[in-house]
Amino acid sequence: MSKNELPIKSLKLTAAVYATGEGVVDYVKKHGVLPEKMKSGGFPHVFGHILHTRGIDLELTDREQIVFDAIMRGSPMTGGMVNVIEEFEEDEDTANGEV
Repeated sequence: MSKNELPIKSLKLTAAVYATGEGVVDYVKKHGVLPEKMKSGGFPHVFGHILHTRGIDLELTDREQIVFDAIMRGSPMTGGMVNVIEEFEEDEDTANGEV
């Protein structure tokens, strides 16, 4: 799946999380792309905080926009990505608790 096929909300949340990573924004400013490696140990906590305080339809900060632009230019998302699933359709097995 290409970045053009991913939900924009997923990419924005990913950018918001990445922007909190140590040195990530400075690296993108200098090189125009995301770093090949980044520490992602705190990302799950950061994601939870962003989701709780800002929701899934983000207006990006300036720092987050820098990271988002790098993602849209094709930078690999080496720290993983946030996947927003807005609607979940239960099938018969799920509804019966079998999955």
